[in-house]
Amino acid sequence: MNKIKSIQGGGTLNLHGKTFYKFEVLLDDDTTGEVLALKADRWKVGDEVEVQRQSTNYGTRFKLSVPEANQNTSGFQRGNGGRSADPETQLRIDASWAIGQAVTLLSSKLELTAVPSHVELVKTALNVLDARNAVIAAMKQTTKTEEEQAEEDAAHMPNKF
Repeated sequence: MNKIKSIQGGGTLNLHGKTFYKFEVLLDDDTTGEVLALKADRWKVGDEVEVQRQSTNYGTRFKLSVPEANQNTSGFQRGNGGRSADPETQLRIDASWAIGQAVTLLSSKLELTAVPSHVELVKTALNVLDARNAVIAAMKQTTKTEEEQAEEDAAHMPNKF
């Protein structure tokens, strides 16, 4: 884990029909490397990043990514300006959502006049949460944003940029 100490623009590069912005990045461990990004404002001084380094004949290239701890479940970076719920509030939000889903599922199974028991409601809500968490975990492992994939592809290009 590193923080960006300084970043300097190095122009643009067109690869695969996309315009990439080149940057020279200095990290808090005093290493420097070249980074490509699809957005001019993708990285800024102070950003906490995970770094993959690749030495080439032309210097060091970095592939930067946002640490998973700094992302919420929708994949957007949490910044100082964004509000993130404390763990207890997030648990309450998750529980409310799961109970709502459980009521919907159980009401489709039971007669209209029947009321689900507390135990049925809790078990179904927990199953809904487990299913949601499994889907999120699978998505995190198997999907990359188009931007991440393009930057990764560009970082492995053999010619100098």
